[in-house]
Amino acid sequence: MSIMNFLQINIKLKHIIPRAHGAWAMWITPLVMGMMFSGFTPGGILLFFTALTLFVTHHPVTMTLQKRKTRQFNNYLAASIVSSLTFIIFGGFLVNQHFSIELLYIGCATVFILGIHLLLVKLKMGMTAMGQMTGIAGLTLTAPAVFLINTGTISDFSLMLWFINFLYFSTAIPYIRLKIRVQSKIHEPVSILTKLKMGMPAIAISLIPIVIMVLVGLKLMIIPFIPGLLKSFWGTFVWLPGKKVHASQLGIIEFIFTVVFILLTWWVLTGTNW
Repeated sequence: MSIMNFLQINIKLKHIIPRAHGAWAMWITPLVMGMMFSGFTPGGILLFFTALTLFVTHHPVTMTLQKRKTRQFNNYLAASIVSSLTFIIFGGFLVNQHFSIELLYIGCATVFILGIHLLLVKLKMGMTAMGQMTGIAGLTLTAPAVFLINTGTISDFSLMLWFINFLYFSTAIPYIRLKIRVQSKIHEPVSILTKLKMGMPAIAISLIPIVIMVLVGLKLMIIPFIPGLLKSFWGTFVWLPGKKVHASQLGIIEFIFTVVFILLTWWVLTGTNW
């Protein structure tokens, strides 16, 4: 693509802004939680904009990989270049102000994990459980990153914040699939047993974080995950066959439950000697 052709390309917001509304929460939530426990600082704000530009870069890059043989390819390629340059600028400022070996570790881990995610996207496996979970693992690294920026170290507490955010957002995958890919295609009333069979993956995955918290001795940390488990049960049994489920409606529901998760996590951890 020549420079003249690049300048003539009309880059629109749809080429940059991700459509997956829930993905926004996956990097903002751990970042905000990290700030709640380590403080709101200028360095944290700079990290916010650096993470934002990285997140925004993800969408056009994935679309470029998926639309190589379409008319939109050049638009997404140009958007990828512009957003990548913006990320490099903010990332350069962040490294210049807060460089450390630990920050380099987090940066390399983020690039490695998101690189695997992009590879899976290229292999048309981006929407599989593995593809989505690698994306979540990379996005939620903002928790230890902001701790490092604000405190100068990667603590066990910051890694725990990353892990519980990774667990929480991973549980949303089977629930969203249940509502959009399964229930919306059923046009007749079904039995309670059939509903349970269809919703069992969402319920089982929602139980995993609770079991893990008990096994590692953080029994009070099961509290923030209970609303998500109840959501899976409710979503399994309460739905109207044949009624289309809108992604925007699910996005609102996920936003509400994410706010509840943040508040309950704050309440539990501020009352625990960690």
